[in-house]
Amino acid sequence: MIKTNLYDKAIKYLDKAIDSDRKTGCYHGLADDLAEIGKVRLKQGMGSDAAKYLKRSAKIYALMGDKEKANTIMVLLENTAKKENIDFSVTKYFVNRWLNGEILGNSCY
Repeated sequence: MIKTNLYDKAIKYLDKAIDSDRKTGCYHGLADDLAEIGKVRLKQGMGSDAAKYLKRSAKIYALMGDKEKANTIMVLLENTAKKENIDFSVTKYFVNRWLNGEILGNSCY
């Protein structure tokens, strides 16, 4: 019970941080906050919800060119997707494109 309460408090603080990062345009901070919410949700046993946050985080990191953090989150996302039977192929496709510098152009061939 105590851990659940602490996790809920963490989520509330992270939600506030997300709002602040959005307002100030701090995208790296936004990606960090989303990743942390995803990790908290994993600890709570909420893998499906965690995946939603991890996907968003990985995409932001990739768009910013932070390969290390994007890849770290993608590994976590892949493990979560396997456990939860979640398809993350679209996220994987775009993260890989963006990390390879393919931000612009036609994604439909």
